[in-house]
Amino acid sequence: MASTTPNFSSIARRLLLSRENLRDDTPTHSRSDEVTQRTSSEDLPTTSNPVTDLESTIRGLTFEMFSTPLEEGYSPVRPLRSSNTEYKGRASLDAKSKAIVGNVEVFFEELKRRLGKAAKGTIFDFPAKLTSIACGIGHRTVERLRAETDLSRKAIPRTIAPVAMNPKQRTIEALEVHGDEWGDIVRQFMHQKFRQEKHVTVAEILDELKQLHPSFDLTETAFYYLLKGLGFAYRRNAGQRYIFERPDLVSRRSTYLDAIAQARSSNCCIVYLDETWIYDCMSKAKGWVDTNIPRFAPESVFQHFSHGKTATKDKGKRAIVISAMTEVGIVPGCTKIIISGRDAVGDYHQDMDHEVFENWMRESLPKMQTVAGGRRLCLVMDNAAYHSRQLEKIPTRSSTKAVIEEYLRSQHITVPPNLTKQDLVAELERFISSRGGRYALRKYAAESICAEVGAVVVRLPPFHYFFNPIEMCWGRMKDYLTKRYYYKGELIVDLQGGYADKASGRKWTPDTRTVVFSASKAVGALCVAMLVDRGYLAYEDKMVQYWPEFGQNGKENVTIDWLMSHRAGLAALDEPITREDAKDPNKMAYILAKQKPNWEPGTKSGYHAITYGWIVDQIVRRADPQGRSVGQFFKEEVADKYGIDFHIGLPKSEEHTVSRLSMPSTAHLLKEIIHDPRVLIVLGIFHLRMPNSIARKVRDNPQWFRLEQDVNTFNDPELHSMEQVAALGITKARDLARLFSLMLEGKFFSKKLLQRFKDPEINSGLDEIVMTPLPKGHGFLYERHPTPGKQWLVGHPGYGGSTVMMDLEDDVVIAYVTNGLKTGMGELTRTYRYLRNAVFECLEKTKVAKEENLC
Repeated sequence: MASTTPNFSSIARRLLLSRENLRDDTPTHSRSDEVTQRTSSEDLPTTSNPVTDLESTIRGLTFEMFSTPLEEGYSPVRPLRSSNTEYKGRASLDAKSKAIVGNVEVFFEELKRRLGKAAKGTIFDFPAKLTSIACGIGHRTVERLRAETDLSRKAIPRTIAPVAMNPKQRTIEALEVHGDEWGDIVRQFMHQKFRQEKHVTVAEILDELKQLHPSFDLTETAFYYLLKGLGFAYRRNAGQRYIFERPDLVSRRSTYLDAIAQARSSNCCIVYLDETWIYDCMSKAKGWVDTNIPRFAPESVFQHFSHGKTATKDKGKRAIVISAMTEVGIVPGCTKIIISGRDAVGDYHQDMDHEVFENWMRESLPKMQTVAGGRRLCLVMDNAAYHSRQLEKIPTRSSTKAVIEEYLRSQHITVPPNLTKQDLVAELERFISSRGGRYALRKYAAESICAEVGAVVVRLPPFHYFFNPIEMCWGRMKDYLTKRYYYKGELIVDLQGGYADKASGRKWTPDTRTVVFSASKAVGALCVAMLVDRGYLAYEDKMVQYWPEFGQNGKENVTIDWLMSHRAGLAALDEPITREDAKDPNKMAYILAKQKPNWEPGTKSGYHAITYGWIVDQIVRRADPQGRSVGQFFKEEVADKYGIDFHIGLPKSEEHTVSRLSMPSTAHLLKEIIHDPRVLIVLGIFHLRMPNSIARKVRDNPQWFRLEQDVNTFNDPELHSMEQVAALGITKARDLARLFSLMLEGKFFSKKLLQRFKDPEINSGLDEIVMTPLPKGHGFLYERHPTPGKQWLVGHPGYGGSTVMMDLEDDVVIAYVTNGLKTGMGELTRTYRYLRNAVFECLEKTKVAKEENLC
């Protein structure tokens, strides 16, 4: 090996380091063994590595160093028989791959030839093996390719990718390529099928055309786009595309055009009349929308952008408008508006009849004559049923013999006795034909009324509404109304639906009550506010002024305000609470008084989920001169006086009106999480607390009060009868809304005190229990107003979605109750959030209408 070292080093260095361009477009088999080298010193860059290092490195190369595993496991092209009948192996190499393999093989063959004897003992002595490794194919594949083809340097075949075309481009291409040759043939064939009233498919038509024309070699896809290019479309057949081809319509259109031309030449005053409808909440069907906001966008998006324009809803009261117009505009005094008593779904024609229309004509004709100024009136109208009451109906084939005989005699036709009905019908048809047809014989009440004043009537041909210019007037009017119309009056939203008890099929009715959970905390806050307004206590007062025993274990400085805003540190109780304890106000007073605060009072805020109810009850009992409980105080001071159906402690005799609560299904839970991941916060509150944390103690005590364990606990009449204003208020949505609407009106306390609730007292930091920001104050919770530029809604959400919220600025109250419990609370409840946003969007539109003085 020592004798080959100088030769190998020289050749290797020249091959690896030389700048000589060895590229040649022809195969290299015929090239000389001699390798030329430029003599310039810059051809061989200086290197500190000796030649022997390069030789040693090259000779040390092995195939294993380059045999890296493939990204995908190797599988043979032609697998052996196996039980897996679906396995078909890999595809064979195509022409491009074979060309690449051939070029690599030629390169390594040429490299071996140029190295000569120096290649012995190195990996370069095995070109086929190197090619196999470099190309990631089997060694036998390389050997097979060498046997099949003459391996030489070849140009790699280039595949021209087809240009992707959209349906419109493919339609144009099909028409350009095949339209001249086959367009007329296909069109005639299609209309032949139309005449035969046959329903055909693309495949069926293609097969028939190929049978009729052997040279018709289009594929099904090409034929489909040719049909599109020729103007054919697969759509719902309305039966009116070729309606003008009907001979009777052609005749009536011609009659109409002649009559109008004659009226104009006679200088008649042409009056066009028609009816239309409008709704008080009518809006445009189309408008600009932001397509960048997805349909199910997260709530964070709507903190910067609006929810978009609400969908078109032709709801509300409907008005039917009858009017007439001439070339100078609407005829003064001829417009009549009929307020419909029907729902918005029905056809407005149901509210119109010939009596209404004919009375309108008698009232309006004198006004039309005034506009005509002595010219003859020519009224243009369509063929609506109430325009077309016949004075004398023409018998049909289904009429009785007596009716046909009477009609023929009224037309002075002698009817021989003993004629059969068939003979009578034949005589009737002969008479009708002799008078120009059934249409010419008809006599309408509208024509008779017009004839009394010397006016004539011209009927529009069927389906030719566009000949009536008043249709354009209606379109412009509706366009104006959809942009400017504002309906004066009180807006009331009162929606209900679903089941009070789905298992028994009991439907939800206006009298159905339900448990609203923490939404009832707002009622507790209202009761305390009433006592403050009456001067029986103040929010700044210390609780020990009214309840001396409360000042134990560091609670002596706790104020009423701290208790109402969840800052007293009494969220969790150490002593286990039984049902008997919860019903005994004295026992609860004792437990609360001796309880050591969960944190230093006044320094933190943590949601008092259950204890809030017992605390408020003690505040009311000790401040009220009559010593009433919170439930009794509310009943006597609010519910009975104002007729509010809200119960803090429901009598068992009323239990039959309460809906049955149910937990959300897993599918519904997942849907809520996908729609708004913040729902996971609520789940975390109930399920993911550390064993010794305050939040876990809040959840676990009372143990029998855990909703997530058994929802049927809260379907128990015994529980419903308990006075617990923190979670067991029972009411209806309309009464909940009405209660706080009365509060906004100043029925329970002064507007000055109400303004104190406008902004939260606590609006920073995390709540110690729910571990998320929770704006709160004076017993209420707050949520951000959905309208940009506004601050807060005040009220209280409840578990499962039941919520009451107030806009103190605009005096709006929204109450939402449900017995199908949702996972989220408050604005995390999708249904409530949609209703809330819709209400305030409508309110903003109402304000805009008022500002534009277009009411």
